[in-house]
Amino acid sequence: MKKGYIYLVLTALFWSFAGICIRFNNQSALFISVINAMIGVCFNLIFNHQKIKLNKTILFAGFCQFMMGVTFILANQLTTVGNAIILQYTSMIFVLIYQCIDKRQLPKLKQILIIFVVIVGMILFFLDSISFQGLLGNIIAIISGAFYGLQFYINTKENADPYSSMIVNFLFSIALIGFVIKDFGNVTIVEWSAMATSGLICAGLGSLCFAKGISKVNALTANIICMLEIIFAPIWAYLIFHETIGQMSLIGAAIMLSGMLYHLYLENPINKKCVSNYHVSSNENNNIEVIKH
Repeated sequence: MKKGYIYLVLTALFWSFAGICIRFNNQSALFISVINAMIGVCFNLIFNHQKIKLNKTILFAGFCQFMMGVTFILANQLTTVGNAIILQYTSMIFVLIYQCIDKRQLPKLKQILIIFVVIVGMILFFLDSISFQGLLGNIIAIISGAFYGLQFYINTKENADPYSSMIVNFLFSIALIGFVIKDFGNVTIVEWSAMATSGLICAGLGSLCFAKGISKVNALTANIICMLEIIFAPIWAYLIFHETIGQMSLIGAAIMLSGMLYHLYLENPINKKCVSNYHVSSNENNNIEVIKH
């Protein structure tokens, strides 16, 4: 499981470069998405010779990843970046809902509390860019979050194969090339370089690490770890563009990190075992004793 954590942290790290690459690019989000998918497919077919499988679960997971990307692009065009990211990461709530429906059991209180803490931190992080305008964009961002959570959950099912689903997602995106082919002649060298970098790092390395990580970690934990992308992105903006990070953003980041780390602590089998091996009782003198099983 620890190896899965590492892969997902790397996923968040690689995905966080997307915003930097977009800053050097004036092409449409759909155009960038298609090019990234083309580079992502080539990268994985060259450097990862894993056999591609197909079944209903894999196709559905790939479709969910594709719909998540399309709806997130639309949301960014219709509402603020902060709104889009916050509402998309309601995916954690959707993961919990899918889990409850699938397993027919209510969520644990600690899960609800951790999600609440992380979302509060995320709201503080994007406080300056939150807006009540762009209702349609906000609704589409929530739909994106629903698909985002669903692809996390489906990719942890027994018949799932995250690597194959990733390739299916890329192929869905490439199928939209007809809508952007007219723009190929307007792309500058800088823009091609930005898309090549984004394709290799985000779609290539990022998606590959995600496929490896999600197969070793449960859906909710994977979703929470990938939220590190939100924290990594402003760090690159500070280092490359010298953009400052506000005090409220720092507080929000600290709260988010605290929630993530506490969740990982609770998920650790060693800590679970330590907790389950002890119980508290009181003796006849009303002194509290900790008894090991």
